[in-house]
Amino acid sequence: MLDVVQRADAQLGQALGTGRSFLEFEPAEYGRRHARAKALMERGDLDALVLAEPSNVRYYTGLRSWFTVLPPVLPILAVLVPDPAKTTIVDTTTERGSVESATWIESPELYGAWDDPMETVVKALTKRGLEKGRLGLELGTGRLPHLSPNDLDRLRSLLPKAEFVDASEILHAARALKSDAEVALIRRAVDLIVISFKAACKQLRAGVTELELTRVAASAILDSGGSPDLNPQVFIVMAGAERYRLPLLPSTDREIRVGELVSLDGGCAVQGYHSDFARAAIIGRAPTDVAEEYQAAVDALEAAQSSLGPGRPLGEAWNAAQGVLDSRGLGGSTVNPRNIGHSIGLDHWELPTVGRPDSEMGQVLARPGMVVCVEPQIAGARGDDSWLRGLFLVEDQVLVTDSGIEVLTGGMPRELHVTNG
Repeated sequence: MLDVVQRADAQLGQALGTGRSFLEFEPAEYGRRHARAKALMERGDLDALVLAEPSNVRYYTGLRSWFTVLPPVLPILAVLVPDPAKTTIVDTTTERGSVESATWIESPELYGAWDDPMETVVKALTKRGLEKGRLGLELGTGRLPHLSPNDLDRLRSLLPKAEFVDASEILHAARALKSDAEVALIRRAVDLIVISFKAACKQLRAGVTELELTRVAASAILDSGGSPDLNPQVFIVMAGAERYRLPLLPSTDREIRVGELVSLDGGCAVQGYHSDFARAAIIGRAPTDVAEEYQAAVDALEAAQSSLGPGRPLGEAWNAAQGVLDSRGLGGSTVNPRNIGHSIGLDHWELPTVGRPDSEMGQVLARPGMVVCVEPQIAGARGDDSWLRGLFLVEDQVLVTDSGIEVLTGGMPRELHVTNG
């Protein structure tokens, strides 16, 4: 699939949306995206893509909408067909202005307060001769279409002669290779999260709470030119034996004590494009076993990065990290033995992942434009089933280039940040 994407990019695409005042990207960028979709639809023998995930609607049409933060009462769908002139968006009439100014779509299908959104979708498909078509939808594991299960069932019942198939593989491939314009936004998001974690570390002292450090980090993003986004900032500041086993619980009002490993994990977004980053700090001297396990995570991360590069299977990076951990007697203590990282973009977690060499993801070849977050994690080693010593996590965001890789999060050292505060 990625070969199809690269061949599509090599063709000069049609600029889409010229003259629209609030497009996020240049018209040529939307032309390139549509060309990718067209090539992938041909590869998958699809007549159309019917997309309801907010990130996919935004990627292909340019529409960003607060409605997608709400439950799917007012669904928004993009219907992509090979001809850009027939590609459309199904949306509420409330957003007429946004569709006309912030997307490139020429002929939207809008429904009013008393209209049935699913009947509007069927009308849009029928108008394009797709009532018996082979339609690609977001049906696979990990998909988040902004469409209720009942609405999807109704769509199936209203189109009994259409064939509904999962288009997940196509959709992941289309967005796996970032353009220069996308990378520029990711860079900015990365710069902001690095700045925010540096600011938090400067305020680290005995008695400060996880929440207080989170407020410092969030304020630093705004003070550095960040702006509110439909995607929220995510911060998990975590310290103390009773907290390490709750690695996905947001920051609490617990006070941080001397000698506790402080994990800083999180990210922000710029125009929808995410950053994801992790470092750690401590007040005072780290216990020997804590220092050793944290350093093992750092060494595993660096080994993985040394094995990343264009044309190399992603599984080589997993193998390199695992080799380091095995050599330290920590190979059986990885938090996620299936993969040590993920792609990132308009969604926080995208494919491909940095998986085991014997997995489908591990066999994917890295290519220029991929942006991956590499994060080997260790916990529970040497009988520490309750993770009392800590969760040892170091994470970098990495861009694959024509000649190698660029570590985007290199602005903050990986070593444990030590303060006497």
